[in-house]
Amino acid sequence: MNNLNKNNLYKTEFCQNWTDNGICHFGLKCVYAHDPEELRKVTRHPKYKTELCKKYHSGEICLYGVRCRFIHDLNESEGGLGKILKIWNDAYDNDVHSDVYKLF
Repeated sequence: MNNLNKNNLYKTEFCQNWTDNGICHFGLKCVYAHDPEELRKVTRHPKYKTELCKKYHSGEICLYGVRCRFIHDLNESEGGLGKILKIWNDAYDNDVHSDVYKLF
């Protein structure tokens, strides 16, 4: 990862060690946030979270988890509920993941 990407991601998510154990061996040098005041907003690509994750919505395990750039949970959409409904309708029209629609 180059320096530009490292600087863009600095303190953009919580430190897992701090969250789970209340301690971080990196202390002030940790590149992850330890409290909400440290957390920075990350600039994302305009298409970030605008399409459904094919693996996740076909019942498979997405190895990227919370870092996946595709939608797992409907609340993750960058475009709000209207954008989500359009994505679902487009997928339905194209008969993609038809088993998922049984939930609705």
